[in-house]
Amino acid sequence: MEINTKLFISVICTSFFTFQLLFYFVSYWFSAKVSPGFNSLSFEKKIEWNSRVVSTCHSLVVGIFGLYIFLFDEPTKTDPLWGGPSLANVNIAIASGYLISDLSIMILYWKVIGDKFFIIHHCASLYAYYLVLKNGVLVYIGNYRLLAELSSPFVNQRPKAVVTGNMDLFSSLTLLLSTLSLQSPANNQDRWDRVQNSHKS
Repeated sequence: MEINTKLFISVICTSFFTFQLLFYFVSYWFSAKVSPGFNSLSFEKKIEWNSRVVSTCHSLVVGIFGLYIFLFDEPTKTDPLWGGPSLANVNIAIASGYLISDLSIMILYWKVIGDKFFIIHHCASLYAYYLVLKNGVLVYIGNYRLLAELSSPFVNQRPKAVVTGNMDLFSSLTLLLSTLSLQSPANNQDRWDRVQNSHKS
């Protein structure tokens, strides 16, 4: 299988710089426009807010892209284990760029948003994505994992609670429903059935 290393590196770098731009510039400008309470936040709260804005953007991009791939990308659907070069590789590269960006932000603002468990999570994810992109295997599984990102926008409603003082019921319920639907046993069983069928053939 041909591995397009230059493409993956380009996507990862573009993703990294895009999310850095979102964190340092776009989020400040956009948040001040749409949320009157943003300017009154402390520096620390603004860092957390911007981090979650970027996280939401990432989750929407890779989650929606991942859902499209899950439903319509023929190479990964045909062969979930060894699926050939596909859009799923690009999606994983986008996620990798975000993880590197988020790691750098966490380290830089460690006293504000640093968390050793997030560091472990990001490093483990990056290692797994590196193996997927390097060896061209389990792309379907890697992309399937990214579907869980669709629950992140609801998790990231927390900054809203910082400003308004409460978490609305809608956000809580949608978080619960999205998490349950994306991690349901039926979905997991379907995933493993595909892998086993691919292995047998």
